[in-house]
Parts: sequence; structure tokens; C-alpha cells
Amino acid sequence: MKTVLQAAALCSIVLTVFCMSVQAEESKRATGRSGSQSVTWSLGRQLRAEKGSKNPQPDLFGHLAVWHLLRTTRSTGPIASRTWHRDGRYALLKLRGDRLFDAPIHAWAFKLRPSLAPFAGRYTAAQNVGVEFRSGDVVIAPGPDHAIVIGWRSPVSGRLEIRGEFQHAQTCCGKNSQINWYVQRGPAPDLVTGFKGVSLAHGRSDFGTPSEHGRFHLKDLVVRPGDFVYFIADSLADGSGTPHHGDATRLVANLTVHGAKVPDAPSYEKSIRPLLAKHCVGCHGKDSPESRLDLRTLAGLLAGGESGPAIVRGKPELSFLMHLVDSGEMPPKGEKKLSDTERAMLRSWILFGAPADVDPGDVAPLSLVTDEDRKHWAFRKPKRSRLPQVKAAHRVRSPVDAFVLGRLEASRLGFADDAEKSALLRRASLDLLGLPPSPHMLQSFLSDDRPGAFARLIDRLLAHPQYGERWGRHWMDAAGYVD
Repeated sequence: MKTVLQAAALCSIVLTVFCMSVQAEESKRATGRSGSQSVTWSLGRQLRAEKGSKNPQPDLFGHLAVWHLLRTTRSTGPIASRTWHRDGRYALLKLRGDRLFDAPIHAWAFKLRPSLAPFAGRYTAAQNVGVEFRSGDVVIAPGPDHAIVIGWRSPVSGRLEIRGEFQHAQTCCGKNSQINWYVQRGPAPDLVTGFKGVSLAHGRSDFGTPSEHGRFHLKDLVVRPGDFVYFIADSLADGSGTPHHGDATRLVANLTVHGAKVPDAPSYEKSIRPLLAKHCVGCHGKDSPESRLDLRTLAGLLAGGESGPAIVRGKPELSFLMHLVDSGEMPPKGEKKLSDTERAMLRSWILFGAPADVDPGDVAPLSLVTDEDRKHWAFRKPKRSRLPQVKAAHRVRSPVDAFVLGRLEASRLGFADDAEKSALLRRASLDLLGLPPSPHMLQSFLSDDRPGAFARLIDRLLAHPQYGERWGRHWMDAAGYVD
């Protein structure tokens, strides 16, 4: 009886554990990726200022209008003592340009020609302006009439943590080269009524001083969808007429929402494949797809075409397909472009790892050179060959002569006798200039008894204008040039 009771108790424990396991698994399935988690928005990773980008900008998760590149619109006093109002009456920067201020900067700015800050963008190459900027770094600057404002709109609810810094990066103009910086929160910008923001952190950043790095770290802030956080920099009004000079600033801003609910990844079968079928497979799905890129299947996306894989799982910013779509290069001119919602959906799907019900796994990129192609001598590493032994070694003047003579002797042949100097001149002149040699050229060559006379003759012929005229026509014909 005791044994039976022990067995029953054991079964009860096992059944309880099994039921708890099933409940946990069902809960996991119900929440999926939309379950609570910590999600980070990084300005350094998500800010876009290249051709085809827009303002405001989406995030990588598919939420629209998350990043807003703004400027203040109101101020008080002359520039020497001006106060820039952080009053919520912020306007979007509407102009995008490349190489602002003749520097490797793609940015959204107040004015482009001539360039005028405020602006917010990225370095496209390294540059030292006091601080060493790396390619990809986010750079901002206030202007003489407006402060620069970067707004982040929360698409989720949870507990917000903010970490970053304003690093004043340039000293060009004496004391009038430093910024005031602020981190504030509030509602959406409103040009009519504005709002009074809540200050979270503030300070001053001045290159080459202990305040150069204006760091901030804020924790446990309650955030709801639609709440804004603003990162603001203005010039330090110092009594001069140009307080805005030299205020290039590196901005680092990472916002993490703990307990955030992020939507599931878009379905490849229900959303992404129909999207590609609508916009892309007309050219990239036939028997002979353009650029050898077949977008009918996930395997085709991963294999890519002549330009490499179309997507990089988890990295939309490195995915060639996203670059073409965002820049407006694809679909081509005359075809309907993807909407903002469609682009956000595609970006989100790639970010989540490009999942599909039937995953092809790791797919090797399309190989443009086959194993058979690689047998060609052009793909083989050059190796120095031994010179063949020849009978008429006295006729060899270069290593090439040895190989040619070796083949000739194998056929019981040999070099012809040396030509007369006049014959050599005639052959060279006809080949290179298309004309027989002049009497002066003939006399000059025949009278040159020094070693290397023929090599010097060839150099003179190659430098002759007639050489370019004769062979220029040949290469223009070969290239298919027509007037």
C-alpha cells in the first residue's frame, strides 16, 4: 500500500510539473516577440542622412516617425547675448545635402547654399577637427539663429534609460567656441502653442577642457507611446558676433526601454513575399533575372546576385536591398516606389533576422566564377619557370627568346638571321606610325653604333604624335566609339 501511495504521489508531481511547463510554453507562444523585453534605440545606428532618407525618420523596428531632426524657431536678444527658446515650437530641418561645409558630411540642415547650421548628420570619412571623427559618427551643430534639436518619439511604453554624451569637438575661434546642451522630455513639437519641457540633464561642453565630454545617464523614467525626449545644443552667447563658430559636436544617444512590447516580425509568407512580388519580381524573378538576382524566394535573397547578397540577416543598414529601396534607385524610374510603411516593414523583417516558416538556413552567396573558370591560367598564381636548354644559346638575348627558341628547336627550326638595321627601322616605323621612315630617321639610326640603338629608336617612335593618331583610331574602333 505504501508503494502504491508513493507511486501516486510521484505521478502527481510529474503531472503538475508537466502542466506548469505547458502553461509556460503557451504563455510564451501567446506573447511571442511582442513580450516584454529591453529594447534600445541608438542614434548612432539609426540616424540617416544619405540620399533617399526622410525627416522625420523611422526606427529599425518598423515604427514610423521616431527620429525628428529639428531646430528652434524663437530667440530673444541680439546674437552677442541671445537666448534660444526651448519652448517646443520646433520645426523640422527640411534640406538634405552632401559634403556640407566642404567636409565629408551628409546632413539635414537649415540651409545648403551657402551651408548654414543648424545641421545634424554623419561623417562619411574620418576627419580631425580637434576631435578625431570616425566615419559614421553623428555630428550636430547649432547655428547663429537656431539651436539644433534631436527628438526621439517613444513608440512603446516601459521604463526608460538614457545614456550618452555631447562632445564638443572643435576649437577654431577663441572663446566663442562652446555649447550649452540639454536633455529634456515633453510632448510632440507644436509650432503654434509649444510646451514647457521637463529638464532631465544639462551642461556646457567646451573642447580641450574638463567639460568637453558632456555625459548623461538617466534611469527609471516612465515612458508611454508618443512621449518625446529632446537632445538640444545651442551656442554659448559670449558677447561676440559669432558665438556659433566652431561648434561641431559629436552626439551619442542610446535610449533603452525596459519592459517594452515590440511587435512580432512581419511574416515572410504573408507580407514580405507579396511585397517583393508586387514591386520586384517582374525584373528579378524571370528565367533570366536581371543582375542574376532572383527575389522569388528567401534563398534567392540570401544568395543575392552580381552585387552580392540582397540582405544581411539582422542588419538592415548593411543590406544592399534596403540601400537600393531607401535611396530610390529601386524600383527603377517609372515604376511605383515602396511606401514608407512598406519600407519600414521590410526593414523590420530584416532586423528580426528575416524569419520564414521554411528557412533555407545558411545560403552561400552567388558565385560568379565557377570551379571550371578557376582552372584558367588567369586565376593561377604565377610561378617562375626554369629556362629551357637550347642549342643556339648565343642567339638568346632575353628569357623570352629562350622559350621561343626552345619551341622552335623542338620542331627542328631556329631563329632567322638578324635583319639589317634598315629593315628593322622600316618594320618598326610601319608598325608604330603606319608610315615608312623618313631619310633623316634612316640616316640617324644607321649612324648610331652604340649599344641600345634599337631601344632608343622605339622610344622615339612611341613619343611621336603620329603613333597616337595611328593607334588611337584602332582603339576607338575596338571600343565601338562613334562620332
